[in-house]
Amino acid sequence: MKTVGLRTTAIRALILLFLSGFTLAQTSRPALRVRVVDQQKAVIERAAVVLVDVDGNKITANQADPGYYEFGSLNPGIYTLQVTSPDSGAIRT
Repeated sequence: MKTVGLRTTAIRALILLFLSGFTLAQTSRPALRVRVVDQQKAVIERAAVVLVDVDGNKITANQADPGYYEFGSLNPGIYTLQVTSPDSGAIRT
């Protein structure tokens, strides 16, 4: 059984810093790439990776490379990252 080791506070801080670092002069919206690993640092494939904004809207990531998930065209804001393991079904935020 694999579990997803994420630290919510660190993830939120990284997302907030990432999204707030863009200037108003830019016309494109930022993207985010996330690597999902278990406690032994092995990548987790086929996980359900979702960002949830403060209004409860969900954005599902696309798997890019094994263990890597991408979100494109994000609006600046605060998000919670949710990862559901394909093996155990455990949700981690």
